Amino acid sequence: MSFITKNIPTVTTAEISDITNTTATCGGEIVADEGITISARGVCWRTSPYPTISNAHTNDGNGIGVFTSSLTGLNHYTTYYIRAYITTNEGTFYGNELSFTTTLIPYGQPCPGTPTVTDHDGNVYATLQIGEQCWMRQNLRTTHFADGTAIPAGGSNTSYDESYYYDYSTHSLPLEERGYLYNWSAAVGVCSAGWHLPSDAEWRAMINYVGSRSEYTCDGNSSHIAKALASKEGWNSYSSNCAVGNCPSANNATGFSAVPAGYCYGSSFYNAGRYANFWSATQDASNPTNAYRRGLYCYDACVGRYGSNESHGRSVRCLRD
Repeated sequence: MSFITKNIPTVTTAEISDITNTTATCGGEIVADEGITISARGVCWRTSPYPTISNAHTNDGNGIGVFTSSLTGLNHYTTYYIRAYITTNEGTFYGNELSFTTTLIPYGQPCPGTPTVTDHDGNVYATLQIGEQCWMRQNLRTTHFADGTAIPAGGSNTSYDESYYYDYSTHSLPLEERGYLYNWSAAVGVCSAGWHLPSDAEWRAMINYVGSRSEYTCDGNSSHIAKALASKEGWNSYSSNCAVGNCPSANNATGFSAVPAGYCYGSSFYNAGRYANFWSATQDASNPTNAYRRGLYCYDACVGRYGSNESHGRSVRCLRD
């Protein structure tokens, strides 16, 4: 008896290049003897090893030789496994496996025409364009109102209807990042001329915009945007998927850079490293001593909305008029 071995072509996966937050370039090289028909070629990929053509793949023509493939629609800061493939009359064959990680989404851009804003104390803040809104990229840290009136430092016997700022000097983050905390009475009047404390509706507009952009959401959930707004530094670790404290190096896709400055009540400070809290200009109609705030937490994927006592000290971000 006699037999003839099959003439199997070989395919090699090319090195991956031009990696961005959503795209990459790859390809391969096919070596085959005469008589082998290459009906399809390309690369396939997924987020676990050994991808096949049942997963995402390109179709880059036919024939032997070198070919180039363009990968699109990738998720940012995600590791992918990739193999070149060929389909012949003998079946589908795969090349060697490679892996790569897409980059983080670049930080947001400064507001056109207003790259910075300066407070009464001379502190300069970068700005950030989010949708149609222009935000401060950092927490406020002035000790004066816009008209030059000094804001007294808060203590243990402060009342909610007087204006105070609070300095948590033992915080692990520098003042330039954490800013001061303000009670609500101070917060509504502390932004520089041409800027204001955002209303509850303006916060909602920003959050809805971020949730509408797939590059800012986690697991495709439009409510899971806290990581895209949170800074990379200072957060307590938390293992839940999409939580701010889970892999904080992947945070801050928008550039909003929310830091966990915590909050204060009287002379006591709480939850530094766990919470980022921001006042809105809108009072709670059901409780005249409360105003609405927005909060990010190390253990959560969402941005919360709460009514809080106006005597508490919380962070302030100003919005351009």
